[in-house]
Amino acid sequence: MFIHKTKMMSRTHIRFQPFDALANGVLENSIELIEGLLKSGTDFKEANRLTQDLFDKCLAGLRYLQTYDWLFLRTVVTFGYIGWILYCITFVQIRYVGTEGAASISSLALKISAAMFSVITVGIGGFLLAQESRPMYYAYTAFAIFFWFEVIRHSPTLLRLATWRNVGIALIVLAFMEFLVFSFYNRAALSVGLIVVAAFACLRQEWLLAVSCVVSSVFTVLPPIGKSQSLLLIGLGTVVCLVLLAILSLISNSFTMRFLIVNMSASVLAAIVTFQSQMGLDAGEGLSLFTQIHGWGIVFSSIPRIWYCQMTCEPSKPLTTLGVFSAAILPLFIILSVSYEVIFFAAFSTLLIAWVDVEMRTTAKPVIKTGEARMTDRDIPTALTFLFLVNYAFFGTGNIASVSSFQLDSITRLVTQFAPFLMGTLLVLKLLVPFVPLLIALGLIGHYRRLPKFALLILAVSLTDIITINFFFLVRDEGSWLEIGSTISHFIIGNAFIIFFTMLGLLDGVFLASFRGSTREKLE
Repeated sequence: MFIHKTKMMSRTHIRFQPFDALANGVLENSIELIEGLLKSGTDFKEANRLTQDLFDKCLAGLRYLQTYDWLFLRTVVTFGYIGWILYCITFVQIRYVGTEGAASISSLALKISAAMFSVITVGIGGFLLAQESRPMYYAYTAFAIFFWFEVIRHSPTLLRLATWRNVGIALIVLAFMEFLVFSFYNRAALSVGLIVVAAFACLRQEWLLAVSCVVSSVFTVLPPIGKSQSLLLIGLGTVVCLVLLAILSLISNSFTMRFLIVNMSASVLAAIVTFQSQMGLDAGEGLSLFTQIHGWGIVFSSIPRIWYCQMTCEPSKPLTTLGVFSAAILPLFIILSVSYEVIFFAAFSTLLIAWVDVEMRTTAKPVIKTGEARMTDRDIPTALTFLFLVNYAFFGTGNIASVSSFQLDSITRLVTQFAPFLMGTLLVLKLLVPFVPLLIALGLIGHYRRLPKFALLILAVSLTDIITINFFFLVRDEGSWLEIGSTISHFIIGNAFIIFFTMLGLLDGVFLASFRGSTREKLE
C-alpha cells in the first residue's frame, strides 16, 4: 500500500518529497535484506526485528502521505473561514450599522484587484488540475477567493473599524467565543458562566435574572440524561411548569388567561399520557391504541396552539407573549421527556423571560418615526448572550454531539415499531423544542429595538465561524472511535450553525409576523 500510494502521489504532485526514512532505496534494500535472512535461515530473530521495524516505518510513511496536503488544505480552509467572518462583518456594517461607515475601493483599485484575483484563481486552479486534486479542493479555493475579493473590495469599510476601542471589543468577543468552544468539551463551564451572570445581576438587584441563572446552572453539572427514566422528575417538572403558568396567568388579561388554562390542561393531559404509556411499557403490556392516539394528538395539537399564539400575541406585553409561546409547546416536550428535561425547560423559559425583561428595561427604546433603527455596540452583548444560550439549550440535558446521548425511550411512547426516519424526526424535534422560546426571545428584543429583520441573527452568524475554526484544528484522526467521532461531530455542529440560524430566522418570520406588524403600527 505504501509503495502504491507513493508512486501515485509522485505522479500527480509537483515536486513531490518522498518519505525520508524509506527514500533513496532504503525500502528496497530492507526488503532484500529480510528476504536474504529468511532464505538463509540463519537469523530469524533478526529478520523478525527488521520486519517489524520496516512495518513501523511503512505506517509512519502512510501517515506522512495521508497528511502531505494538510498544510495547503488547512491554509485554504482557514483563509476561507476568516474571509467569511470578515465578509459577514462588512455586510453587517454596511447593511445594519450605517451607510456613513460603508465605503469601497476606487474603480481603478477594483480593476487591479479583479485582475490580481483572476491570476490567483487561474494559478491555483492550474495547480490543482495538475495534481489531480479532488473536486472539494476546488470548492474550498473558490470560496476563499470569493470572500477575500469581497473583503478587499470593501476594505475601506473594515479599515474604518480598526480603532483601539474596536480592537478591545474584538479581543473580548474572541475570548468569549473561546469560552464557548471550551463549553463543548466541559458542560460545567456553562454553569460557571451562569453563576458569574447571577453575581452581576445581584449587584444590579436583578433578582429574577439572578435566581433563574442560579437554578439553570444546576443542569449542566448534572450527569447527562441516560437510559434510566424517572416519572417522578417528569411529574415534578410538570408541576413546576403549572405553577409558573398559574403565576403568569394572574398577571395577564382574561383572554390570555383562558389560553394559558387551555395549555395547562394540555400539559396535565400530556403528563397523564406519559405516565400511562410508560407504566404499560414497563409492565410488558405494550402501548394501547387509546394512549397512542392521545400521544400523537398532543404532538399535532402543538401546531395550532403555536399558530394561535402567533395570531393573538400582544405587542404591548412581550414577556407574556414569550410565556404563552413556551406554554404552547410545553405539552410536546413533556411527552418526549424521560427525566429532568421538563424542569430544565421551566428554568430555561424563566431565564429567557428574565433576559428579555432586563434587555428591555436597560435599553432605551429607539425614538424614530419611520424606518428601522441601526445596530450599535449594545447589540454585540445581545448576540453573544444568544450564542451562550444556544450552547446552553444544546447541552443543558446532555452532550448532543455524542450518539449515546440519543435515547429512544421517549419515542416508544409514540412509536412501537422500529421506524428510523420517524424516530429520528421525533428526536430532532425534541432537541429543537427549547429553541422556540429562545427564538421568540431574540425576536422580541430585536422588535423592541426596531432592528431590521435577521439583524441579530446575522451578527451571531458572523461570530460562529470562530468556533468552527477551533473545531477544524481540533479534529482528530487518531485515538479511540469516541474521541475521533466527538471531534468530527463538533466540527459538523459548528458548520451547521449557519444552516441552523437560517432556519431560526425563517421561524422568526413565521412566529412573530403579526407581532412585527402590530409593533410597527403601534410605534409609528
